[in-house]
Amino acid sequence: GGSDVCRESSEMILVDNNFTTIVAAIEEGKGIYSNIKHFLRFQLSTSVAALSITTFCTLSGLPLPLNPMQILWINIIMDGPPAQSLTFESLLPDQMRDPPRNPHTPVIDSTMLVQITTGAMIMVFGTLYTFISSLHSSSSSSSLASPSSPHHVDVNDSALSTTTDHVKYAQTIAFTTFVLFQMFNALNCRGKQSIFKLGLFTNKLFVYAISGSILMQLFVVYVPFFQFIFETESIRIRDLITCVLISSTVFVFEEVYKKFFRIKTERDRSL
Repeated sequence: GGSDVCRESSEMILVDNNFTTIVAAIEEGKGIYSNIKHFLRFQLSTSVAALSITTFCTLSGLPLPLNPMQILWINIIMDGPPAQSLTFESLLPDQMRDPPRNPHTPVIDSTMLVQITTGAMIMVFGTLYTFISSLHSSSSSSSLASPSSPHHVDVNDSALSTTTDHVKYAQTIAFTTFVLFQMFNALNCRGKQSIFKLGLFTNKLFVYAISGSILMQLFVVYVPFFQFIFETESIRIRDLITCVLISSTVFVFEEVYKKFFRIKTERDRSL
């Protein structure tokens, strides 16, 4: 009778009180909780960045750097394979040394909030920089190349068409930069440790997801059928390299942050 009362009043019942089973259960719980945080961080940083870019351009009167189809594509990538593959990360051995988590601590703590905000802001500034600089360079080259002779006809129609093409090209660069930002940000969200210590190929599903997403993005930019659907243009190789370099800044910043965080953690543990 007493045991039944204890079962009804308990929040948790141990069916198997073997110590090895308890350790395995704790490890599984820590892994699930950690992967939930990885998933949320990736989702929120992408959403905040996309919303901030759209809001800024709307309020400032700039053309939107992402059209509706491109935003839909970003959402498919965000909710698709890369995000799902983050839930298959294995628990690192040193994570079992972490103290028990307070059940009242929110999932999105102050550290995670800073990571989401800083990552999103880097993506916003980088995407807007590529978009605005591409618009300026295109308009400058257009003004130099456009004829000013009065003997030419349909100048206004030609200028309008050229301006539209320049906006589309700048949108394609911004679109590609933002998608590559997501790929690098997904690397950041794999864990608290550096990707070089964690291992780039330890999560095979993640590697397949990132590789497939990059390949599909190249299809969207360079294959005529997808260009028609997503309103993109083939971008020059040098512009593609620029997109890669700028989007990698979110990864470089995170690696530097993790390096300092690891040094601080090791120093605190030694005290």
